Amino acid sequence: ISSTGEIVSITGTLTTPSQGQITIYENGAVIANTNSPVALNRNYTIQGIYNITVYFASNQNYSQSSITRFIQVIQVVSQVDTTPPTLLRTSTYPPSPATYSKSQSYQFNATWIDNKQVQTVLIEHNFVGNSGNFKNSTATNISSEYYFTRSRLAAKTYAYKWIAIDTSSNQNTSQTLTYIVNKAQAIASLLISPTPSTTYGTPTQTDCTTTNDETSPIIYLDSQTISSGTYTLGAATYNISCFSPMTENYTEASTQLLYQVIQ
Repeated sequence: ISSTGEIVSITGTLTTPSQGQITIYENGAVIANTNSPVALNRNYTIQGIYNITVYFASNQNYSQSSITRFIQVIQVVSQVDTTPPTLLRTSTYPPSPATYSKSQSYQFNATWIDNKQVQTVLIEHNFVGNSGNFKNSTATNISSEYYFTRSRLAAKTYAYKWIAIDTSSNQNTSQTLTYIVNKAQAIASLLISPTPSTTYGTPTQTDCTTTNDETSPIIYLDSQTISSGTYTLGAATYNISCFSPMTENYTEASTQLLYQVIQ
């Protein structure tokens, strides 16, 4: 049995006598006529049953002889793969919603399988630039687990989806997924010395700091903006506050205290 398009080797050999001319017939038609041994290749492109006969006509010492074999050629229909890859699950680390951290790396994972083989997995995302600008990045994989890593995502809501293509060019796309990075909670700190009060004529030192490195904090003496430094205040009770404005990645923060300068 052979498949269409497959090469079939045909060999005819005289054993007794060891030498002589032989003829090979294919369905009654001569395809070879020469001295033994005879070897040839046939490419059958049409399905059917082929009669192959090797014939020795005889000579003065040996009578005629022949042997017949049949070759069945079948049409093999290849199965066309139309099944796209299947998405089993997705995950993220850290989970959404995450909190902004300058040193945090964010990993996006997807598990894809295919009846043949997954060739390429892409993640279409807006992790870079404006929210409306999407780009495709190639995911790295370990077996059927595909992952993509980004660092320093700003605090906002992102959109992304997974695209898988198999070796037969079948494609599957996940639904659009969201990933949220919330602003980090800033902490404002106010340092006043001496504290909690002082006497008139004694210099007062003020300082204001924040964990938000995207801005500079502001010190308010009642409603007046002042700088960190040393001041000689008049006798009174003051509301001194430290304010850290909200930025792209941090919430606003403030702290205050009532400060008394005694006459």
